Amino acid sequence: MKQYIGVQSIIKYIILTLSLIPWIASSSTVIYSVSNPSEYNKEYLVDNYSADLDSNLSLFPDRISDDVENVNYTATLKNSFFDTDAVIILECTYSKQEYENEIERISNLSATIQDSDGSEYTNHVFYDKECYPEPSYITIDGFANTYEYALIDDDLHNIIYIYLAYPSTEDSYYSKYLKNDTSIYDDENTLKYWSMYNHSFDGGHTWVEITDM
Repeated sequence: MKQYIGVQSIIKYIILTLSLIPWIASSSTVIYSVSNPSEYNKEYLVDNYSADLDSNLSLFPDRISDDVENVNYTATLKNSFFDTDAVIILECTYSKQEYENEIERISNLSATIQDSDGSEYTNHVFYDKECYPEPSYITIDGFANTYEYALIDDDLHNIIYIYLAYPSTEDSYYSKYLKNDTSIYDDENTLKYWSMYNHSFDGGHTWVEITDM
């Protein structure tokens, strides 16, 4: 009888645990949140969260010049049971010269990944005119459910720097910045997508990231 009751208890515990998984997976805690351009601090984000973000945010500027106009900024990171959700969006309107300098910087971004045996592979940022509502420079394109890109407007000298981890197509705040084809955000096999910061040296079995995360 005692053994039978013990088995029953174990079964009830397993059922209860399984029933809680969706709740655990959906619950999250805000670990970082700012919305004032004066609080922009790329160094702090990289030092504290680059491993969670799978990025060193090289696409984003190190600082915002005092001459930049129409600056909008928000950064929110949420730590859930399985991953870190993140939204980092910085919008800047530059002077013509500053804009050209920033485009030059962005267009030359690259990351060299080194394997344990010393092998190296270098990825480069790529330019695209089809995926997003505006022409873009892309450094992460869906790898591990993360996206990092800059939307550019040559006429207005405007750049919107965007980092998203586990984006939701239902989030109205940044929905206008998402890909034209939003079906990619529903794909569960995200390791087949690309990141400038990662490379597989064994045909996709394992992935190596840059060392300065």
